[in-house]
Amino acid sequence: MKQNNESNTQENLVTGDNNQLQFSSAVRMFETAITDEEVNEALKQINELAENNNPKAQNFMGWLYYEGELFQQDYKKAFTLFSKSAQSQYTDALFMLGVMCNKGQGINKDEKRGFHYFKLAADKGDEYALFNIGIHYYNGYGIKKDLQKAFEYFHLAAQQGIAEAQLNVGFLYHYGQGVEQNYEEAARWYEKAMKQGKEEAAFKLALITPKLHKAG
Repeated sequence: MKQNNESNTQENLVTGDNNQLQFSSAVRMFETAITDEEVNEALKQINELAENNNPKAQNFMGWLYYEGELFQQDYKKAFTLFSKSAQSQYTDALFMLGVMCNKGQGINKDEKRGFHYFKLAADKGDEYALFNIGIHYYNGYGIKKDLQKAFEYFHLAAQQGIAEAQLNVGFLYHYGQGVEQNYEEAARWYEKAMKQGKEEAAFKLALITPKLHKAG
């Protein structure tokens, strides 16, 4: 019995690897396609993989329906496909479900449910999900407002290089929201955001500079 279980597990791993190879091959075909026939063949293969519960393929097809460039935009189909992909805990799909729940795309607007999906994606390390959790805590979207938790999640996202999160961390240090006021730390994070093109960070840095000189 143990031998059979090990054999089945090994077979599942091989099947999973083959599915991923097929998906990667189909995506390459799609990205390099020149003719409509090549595009259609690639999409046919990706769709078949999606129907066979390949989470990456489901997520890919979800994006096509979400963006509405190759297919007619259909948020309900996109939400369904992202939901199927998310059953395998696929991070990108979890994130998109959070976005769609927050915006009411393909489903009634539900910020509490949006937070739930962002949290699942954040727990898997998605930096944009971390940022969006910060937004939820800062504004009280679907959950109780909590500036300390907002700072915590903005800081995690900022450490991973998200410019908007760096700006927000600077802002929270600047005005002492959710963290002890610290002009030096505010300036440091404003500078990081400014280097990534956030114009508002340059404006905020200009406001704080006289206070830094005064403190010095």
